[in-house]
Amino acid sequence: MEKAHPAATPEVPAIRGTSVSRRVRRILVRLAFLIGSVLVAVVVVELVGRLVLRGVADDARYDARLEELVLRAGPILPPTRLPGKFDPKFGVVLTPHREFTEHQGDRSFTQKTNALGFFTHEVIPRRPGEYRVLLVGDSFFYGSFIKDAERVGAQLEDLAREDEDARRPLKVYNFALPGYCGNQELVVARTYAAQVDADAVVLGVFAGNDAIANALTSVDEAGNFVTVPENIKRYQDELRGALGPLRHSLIARVLSFTQPAGTWLYYRIARRDWVIDGNRRVLKRFRDFCDEEGLDCGVVLQMTKDSLDTGVRGRVFNSAEVNDALNRVCDEEGLPFIDMRQVFHEAGDWRAFIHQPPDAHPNAKGTRLTAEAIYRRWIKAKLAQAHEGVSTPSSP
Repeated sequence: MEKAHPAATPEVPAIRGTSVSRRVRRILVRLAFLIGSVLVAVVVVELVGRLVLRGVADDARYDARLEELVLRAGPILPPTRLPGKFDPKFGVVLTPHREFTEHQGDRSFTQKTNALGFFTHEVIPRRPGEYRVLLVGDSFFYGSFIKDAERVGAQLEDLAREDEDARRPLKVYNFALPGYCGNQELVVARTYAAQVDADAVVLGVFAGNDAIANALTSVDEAGNFVTVPENIKRYQDELRGALGPLRHSLIARVLSFTQPAGTWLYYRIARRDWVIDGNRRVLKRFRDFCDEEGLDCGVVLQMTKDSLDTGVRGRVFNSAEVNDALNRVCDEEGLPFIDMRQVFHEAGDWRAFIHQPPDAHPNAKGTRLTAEAIYRRWIKAKLAQAHEGVSTPSSP
């Protein structure tokens, strides 16, 4: 009798492996469908956009618009230097004795220009022993969206009145205008320092829109604000190069008009050696002018929101590199300066001292910090010096 053998166990199909393979295939199919759909959508948007947004699709019109947006200053580029749109000496001037109103939300701020077209005192005869300061700069010194009494010139005079050690009166003339760059401010200083009878000139520099503009402009032998064509061409070429192949995409062109993209492009170019060299020329000429006229001088390097932010924003835009380069230039050229980044950081949370987005100018508290820094560094000691014929430090 044969010995019985156990029945063989049937093989189990590889169901699990098959199931996984099918799931992977389904994911890949869906992914391919998604990618294809996105590509089709991009092509459709590009084609339709070129019909609808012809101004963006046109190379010449797009380039001109982007160049002006990234530069953030004028009149420098050809479209802004047409007859009637710019002044041959200063670039831009304001009408004397005229009111201008700024609006921020539901608030309005009205200022009136003096006889020379600046938002400051009328020029009057000097009082005995009076120390006079001329401020030249852009909207940071001018004081956007704050009251007249909160502007840096008024606050400097307040500090002098409050200073028990002051033995001389102080008068501050604020000849800053929004949108000015360093070469325009140099023309203003050369033109009006003697008329104001200034003892000191303080120059405000804002890396966020002065750096490139300073490299694209100059002051000619006649003392006029002029452009440097070869540097304008260099700026235009670098801007196109920064975009690379994306420059040909309509979607990328639209995105390049956004604030983050414009800021990134600005600082990418502003860090270039040729741009920093252009700023060196401006600062050196400012120092030479003050030395020749026997004037005290100083430079206030205004902070940018990007340079104050130590988080992602600061790392992405890297504006601190431009600020640091300007610091080095001032050091190397023997120009006394104040770095407002340090002042704002030492004061606490810097966000409390600037207007909230989208505007990043100093508010009244931030302007006070600027005035205090200037007063401590360059004015306080001058007012403490005895001067013949002075009996009161009061300032109207």
